[in-house]
Amino acid sequence: MLTILSVLLFLLSFIHFCLAVTLMGECLASALNIKKDENFNDKWLHTSVSVLIPAHNEEKVISQTLKTIIPQLKSTDNIIVIADNCTDCTVAVVENMGVKIIERQNDLLKGKGYALDFGVNYLRENPPDVVIFIDADCNVEQNAIAFLVKKTLMSKKPVQALYLMEKPMQPSGKDQISAFAFKVKNLVRPLGLYNLNQPCLLTGTGMAIRWEVLKTTNLASGEIVEDMKLGLDLAIASYPPIFCPSAHITGRLPQKEQAATTQRTRWEHGHLQTAINYVPLLIKESVKQRRFDLFTVV
Repeated sequence: MLTILSVLLFLLSFIHFCLAVTLMGECLASALNIKKDENFNDKWLHTSVSVLIPAHNEEKVISQTLKTIIPQLKSTDNIIVIADNCTDCTVAVVENMGVKIIERQNDLLKGKGYALDFGVNYLRENPPDVVIFIDADCNVEQNAIAFLVKKTLMSKKPVQALYLMEKPMQPSGKDQISAFAFKVKNLVRPLGLYNLNQPCLLTGTGMAIRWEVLKTTNLASGEIVEDMKLGLDLAIASYPPIFCPSAHITGRLPQKEQAATTQRTRWEHGHLQTAINYVPLLIKESVKQRRFDLFTVV
């Protein structure tokens, strides 16, 4: 009994050691000054893009988000907002801005994944070349849409923008810690992986995917971290997401203490549960497909 326990403790310690070394390697790689050859051509100018924005009771913030996106779109592009089980004035706010909005009401199937699936199914009648997913409470920085489309066309892979959180005007200690953790998760690690030519996780907003890849992907899910699940599913299907550090998107940390704590708990538990569920599958597929990159995506 003691021997078995010792072996288990050794394996657990070894796993922790490997994770720590991996994280250290990614952090060190993020400091490398590697210039990548971005041979963008004019093909993106003739590419149709649909921006999908899932929105659940976002009347206070969605107009600001739309104002940062609309000036970046070409004549062949459009925005579609999915009003998901909304009980506020989100629909009226979006309509007043002249943006297309579709409504979804389903008290049984709740979650962002179901909203995204609803939007993608709407696009099937007249599909675009590229779909970009943006959250309803973000600022999409100048040229971010163009960078995402160019990178997607050049790489033929799903692309993740740099997504960071802006701190409140008077941040608390927890706000400072949350913003730092978010920066490590969404900038330091992805940039290190990018410099090492490895795939990254999807982080929820600023995700660009070609239609020919997206149309076969199942988004309908009540997963807490549906973005992480989507990225892992795409990686296993030989479409590993890559990072685009030039495309910047900023979100906002929740202002209320209770909301911030709830969101942080959901992220942590959701990430851990998804990782536990997917690690055996990733190991199996990495051996089966002979792909080392599947080890790096969690």
